[in-house]
Amino acid sequence: VYAFRQITSGHINNTFAVQGSNNQTCYILQNVDSKVFHNIPEVMENIEKMITFIASKSGTAKNFNPGLIPQLLRTKDGSGYCVTEDGNYWRLFSYIEGRTLESTENAQQVSEAGQLYGQFLYVLSGLDASEFHITIKDFHNIKFRLTQFDQACEEANPDRFEASSALRSFVNENRKRYIESFEFITAPDKPTHLVHNDTKLSNILFDTHDKGVGIIDFDTLMPGYFAFDYGDAIRTICSTTNEDDANIADTSFNLNYIDGFTKGFTQPLKEFLSENTLVSFSLSIAYMPFLMGLRMLTDFLNNDVYYHVAYPDHNLVRCRNQFKLVQEAEAMSSEISNIIHY
Repeated sequence: VYAFRQITSGHINNTFAVQGSNNQTCYILQNVDSKVFHNIPEVMENIEKMITFIASKSGTAKNFNPGLIPQLLRTKDGSGYCVTEDGNYWRLFSYIEGRTLESTENAQQVSEAGQLYGQFLYVLSGLDASEFHITIKDFHNIKFRLTQFDQACEEANPDRFEASSALRSFVNENRKRYIESFEFITAPDKPTHLVHNDTKLSNILFDTHDKGVGIIDFDTLMPGYFAFDYGDAIRTICSTTNEDDANIADTSFNLNYIDGFTKGFTQPLKEFLSENTLVSFSLSIAYMPFLMGLRMLTDFLNNDVYYHVAYPDHNLVRCRNQFKLVQEAEAMSSEISNIIHY
């Protein structure tokens, strides 16, 4: 006999903790959002290939230590997922004991997060990225996201359009700068790798002593760039508030946290880090919150069809928070560059 408890921290999929008769969580059950992921079998193929590879390498070399990875439980016919009569996709993962965080509590958590994500990307470097599917096309492409934004502005509800006036102006004043950042980060001299693409704080599990246990949420596992994983992690792990915090006066970056995360993240990846790649890391710290704020603003203009929201202005609050981080990153650019080039 199982009980089900919904986990509400995620923005996209519907997730449930499956509890046994002793009330202990034993599985994680997910309904994958087909509006976001248009080819779920390809998403699952990527995940299964990654899990199988990591299992085959575990313990074979001292640098292969990406923490625990959830295992997929198979259906009776051997599939890693099932499709119900109503067309919904469901999957079941093993449960890893640990807690997730929405905001960083101390420097040890930051260091642990950096080491885990860096080690994970090092492990993935043993796979050929070209053999993996693109699960969301143009996921971190600012040019594509600006096209979506422009269309949303044309079709927006008048009240929402007016409420977002200052934020829309911020986008238009800065779009050229971040198109240039995107073009530098994705230039031919920066090779693609297999990357996580959603390296936020809440996708790391910690034990009760703040030791990093493992990494979760692999739906956006696909070819990409180290800089985007680095910048997205800094965005949530090194911010002084979480992205839902409406008090933007307190929102900034903790430079000591950036330093701690960067040392842990870059150490396993040293062989891949050219000078231009390190410059792209510096650019990514402002680029990723600009991109995410843009996506949140676009969703607000589209009447909140992508992200789960708790109240009508939720995406506006998120957007303001992210754009404050953009401003803070620009103001700290020299200090950030020095940290990355330690």
